[in-house]
Amino acid sequence: MAATPITDTERMIESLGFSTTNILGQRNTSCGISARKSICGRETREPLLTGLRRYVNAVLIAAAAIIVSPQPGHGQRVPIIVPIGAGNEVERYLRALSLVGIIPASQWTVRPFGPEELLAMKAAAPHPWSHAVTNIGAVQPRVAILAPVVTLTENSSFPYGFNDGPVWAGKGLTGVLSSGVGLHQAGLSIALNPIAFVTQNASFALAPNGVASSYRDWLYPGGWIDQPQRFGPKSYGRIDPGESHVRLDSRWVVVGMATESEWWGPAVEHPIILGNNAGGFPRAFAGTASPIDLGVVSVHGRILWGRIDQSGFGDTGAGRRNFATAAVGTMSVAGAPGLEFGAARFFHLPWPANGLLGAQWLRVFEPVYRNSLPNPTGSDADAQLASLFIRWAPPASGFEAYGEYGREDHNADSRDLAKEPDHDASYLVGVQRVFFNPRRQSMTVVRAELLNTRISHLQQAAQQTAWYLSGGGKDHTERGQVLGSAGAYGGGASTFALDRYTSSGRTTIRWDRLMLGEFLNASDLPQADRADVLHAISLERMLRAGGLEVTGSATLAKEFNRHFGADCSCSAQAGCSDTSSPSD
Repeated sequence: MAATPITDTERMIESLGFSTTNILGQRNTSCGISARKSICGRETREPLLTGLRRYVNAVLIAAAAIIVSPQPGHGQRVPIIVPIGAGNEVERYLRALSLVGIIPASQWTVRPFGPEELLAMKAAAPHPWSHAVTNIGAVQPRVAILAPVVTLTENSSFPYGFNDGPVWAGKGLTGVLSSGVGLHQAGLSIALNPIAFVTQNASFALAPNGVASSYRDWLYPGGWIDQPQRFGPKSYGRIDPGESHVRLDSRWVVVGMATESEWWGPAVEHPIILGNNAGGFPRAFAGTASPIDLGVVSVHGRILWGRIDQSGFGDTGAGRRNFATAAVGTMSVAGAPGLEFGAARFFHLPWPANGLLGAQWLRVFEPVYRNSLPNPTGSDADAQLASLFIRWAPPASGFEAYGEYGREDHNADSRDLAKEPDHDASYLVGVQRVFFNPRRQSMTVVRAELLNTRISHLQQAAQQTAWYLSGGGKDHTERGQVLGSAGAYGGGASTFALDRYTSSGRTTIRWDRLMLGEFLNASDLPQADRADVLHAISLERMLRAGGLEVTGSATLAKEFNRHFGADCSCSAQAGCSDTSSPSD
């Protein structure tokens, strides 16, 4: 196929030092699976998804015009700020700064942060990104442009991606655009930051699921979870409200509506309850505006009510939406600086037939034990998840350790919990160590995290299922992607990474392990050597150039027992190929 000629716009962009082969944003340059997307193939200038090149070029020109053009009437530019969203690049950087004492220690288990919390993050000393992260420790501008982000990535063998919000990256090319505007006046904050994406969604060999012409999940194909293997037979895309919110903060309390991501618990990569793997869902919320100091303890919390939507490709056999209510709270003790602990609970309920007036608004506060409920048989038409978490970060030590324990559904009573704490349970452990060099203005972060959601030995006597699984459309997903960790459904995940921050950007070396499915033998027990497990080793480099950010990544990956069959490896020429026979 003939290569497409390079346009004048591309020449202009490349003259600034950027590549348009894989466009601005997450720029993948070699075979592998990136930390957020998979690519198994060589770079190409050939025609791709119809119209996508023009779309990306138009966005780049618009972004450049916004950056360089003064505003009429005042000769001044509207400030461009980088949003600090739950789990995004800047938020992770701020967490490392807080560990070495450059910004004040804060709670990190209920996010996103509100304006009061960001205002308190005044830097006590210069840091590597002082010139770039300017919207912390200061009153937010009345009007600001939320920095445009354009991403173009390719999956040449099969869909792959996690912790990328509402974006679903199918096989082939995926283009993503996000940008918007922020408004701030007194206690009122408005962020309109939608995300538009389109994916080529090319065909690939689906795993058998027992249903002809169906894209539903292969692991539990009976319509138990809305996690399709493919989003239909053709290109797929949509415009999502993205990281948007309207909130009104007083000194103590906040109320609002949002579609932005929530991140609950101390995890950096693999949250049990809520993270940014699927993006946010439309909801109303209320809570404390920032941690409230009560003397002996400081408390912070949030409650929400929202709508969960199905993707339309998961064949769950249920309605396209359900009702969600959830709450999270965290507490710190005055005599134990750096220690915080808390709990979260999330309910999925059928959408009320009589409208929201008939919704179970306070269901999240029902008794924890099933025997205390009006219907102790546990056959209610709901699904719930809950977790307890703890985080310890001694002030200015450069160190933190954290953990989380999660459960699905109720225990019968305290005796049942004491006897079988590992029934339908999960656990997370993680550590971070930060080394800051003030002379060189550099910071190095070494971090590790392990999540285990595997079916335990109790399966011999008490049935268990994969995490986030539920019938009737009450699975823990939003539009076809899980709301918590991407690895929890398959049995767990782990990450080991080294991040180095300098004034020019970030360099990361990381190893990721994702369990994609547990094989159950004829006795309905897990068989460890047949588990579907993906390993990936990645190198990432993010460069800052003026107001722009360019990230490149290259990854080597291998999937063991893909779909409980042969192993799968990536190569520059052949993409994904069978390399061995499945284990016996």
